[in-house]
Amino acid sequence: MRADKRPQKNKSEQLFRQSQCDITIYADKGSLALRFPKRHNPLWEQLDGKSLNGKPKCLGIGKYGFKDDADGWKRANQIAVQIEADLDHPEWHKLFDVTLAKYGIGSAKYAKMADVLQMPGVKQPKPETTVGELWEDYLLWKETQVEPTTFHDTYQTAFTNIIKD
Repeated sequence: MRADKRPQKNKSEQLFRQSQCDITIYADKGSLALRFPKRHNPLWEQLDGKSLNGKPKCLGIGKYGFKDDADGWKRANQIAVQIEADLDHPEWHKLFDVTLAKYGIGSAKYAKMADVLQMPGVKQPKPETTVGELWEDYLLWKETQVEPTTFHDTYQTAFTNIIKD
């Protein structure tokens, strides 16, 4: 059939196609996994700390109770839609939870990474207390616990010099 003779889709089909999620769900050995579109590769490469070599990111969710059954597919689809909505939002860095806990598939791996990584477009919050301030508070307390000479020689001089370096 020629391109100009193809039957036209009705508006409801077009809306359904546009609202479909680009994160695909697939079954792998009895459990489910999510496959992210390549446009999200830079984020996952930063989170994983390694290149995906042009391949899409696949995230197994079977260990979180997502089995290859009707309930698992329904729950996985809800999560995929929510993740994609967060990632595609203009303020995605505020909405997307890099620990994945918000989506019920949190991983200690990503929770630790989230504390360390500087996400693109996100300024790291300034710490409320610095190490120096903690040390000064500790010294105030420690001064009441040891002899004055021990405090001066050990804590106020030796350790303070080490911390300041």
